[in-house]
Amino acid sequence: MGLNRSLLSLAGAALFVACTSDGHAGAAGQLSTPATDTTAHVRALLGAYEQVPDKDAWLKLSGDVPGSLEQIATSTSELPSRRARACEVLGWFGDRGVQTLRTVLNDTSLAGAIRMGAVTGLARALPPPESFATLTKTLTDPESMVRFRSVLELKRLGTPEARAALAARDGVETDGSVDRVLKQALQEMQKPAVVPDTHDAPGVGTP
Repeated sequence: MGLNRSLLSLAGAALFVACTSDGHAGAAGQLSTPATDTTAHVRALLGAYEQVPDKDAWLKLSGDVPGSLEQIATSTSELPSRRARACEVLGWFGDRGVQTLRTVLNDTSLAGAIRMGAVTGLARALPPPESFATLTKTLTDPESMVRFRSVLELKRLGTPEARAALAARDGVETDGSVDRVLKQALQEMQKPAVVPDTHDAPGVGTP
């Protein structure tokens, strides 16, 4: 299993390099997608294990990446895990994907694993006040996976209003896993905020 996972990790890294370089030197730090099917490359990146690109890398990819993410997020032929990850990444593209993310989130016929990806996507895409309004609604969603992710995103939001919303849910939540993460979030949000050393921890603070 360890060898297989290592090979998958190396394959994911190779796919990322292939998707972000056209083989020619360009501006420093500039990434580009080869002149091939963008959706196929985006799908490959979403399927990677340990080498999934971070926000900056996704935003530097050329081609209609948001369009490809929307296509994957809404395709019934895609794996639920890939659709969920597409929703999460789509959130980094801001307003472009909001309507698609709302459509996915509001479709209660979809698997909870897909809809919770839309929760994170919207939390990333929306300004804090709108994100808070969305998360307070999803905090009472019938699907426990959606509520679980809503707790995590409210915790990341970290505002007094977010903590108050979680506190109001404490004692009402019926799912054991959600209740545990909710209580843990409330405890951690009581602690004094600590500014992370982002020089040694790239990506800290991103959902």
